[in-house]
Amino acid sequence: MVRTAQTLGLKIGQDFDHLTPMKDLVLGNVSSMRTGLQRSEQLVAGLVTGDSQTILGPSWNIPGQYAIEQSTPYPATVLGVIPEVITEDRR
Repeated sequence: MVRTAQTLGLKIGQDFDHLTPMKDLVLGNVSSMRTGLQRSEQLVAGLVTGDSQTILGPSWNIPGQYAIEQSTPYPATVLGVIPEVITEDRR
C-alpha cells in the first residue's frame, strides 16, 4: 500500500523496467479504497489523497526492493509505503 497526498499517475514495480500503473491513481478508474461510497461514486476524478494498493509479484532475488515512478506531468507526494508480507500458506 502506498499512502499519497494530492497525487495522480504513479507507476510501481519490482524495478524500473517492469512498472505497472497504480490503478487507484489513474483517472476514470474505480478506486479500491474502502470509503463507504457506492462503486460509481469512487471513480478517480482528480488528485488522490489516501491509500493506494497494487499487488506485486514476489521477487526472490532482491528482497524488499520496488520502484515507484512518476512519468506524467501530474503532482506526486508519497507519504509512506506499507508492505503486506504473507509468511505462511493460509489454506
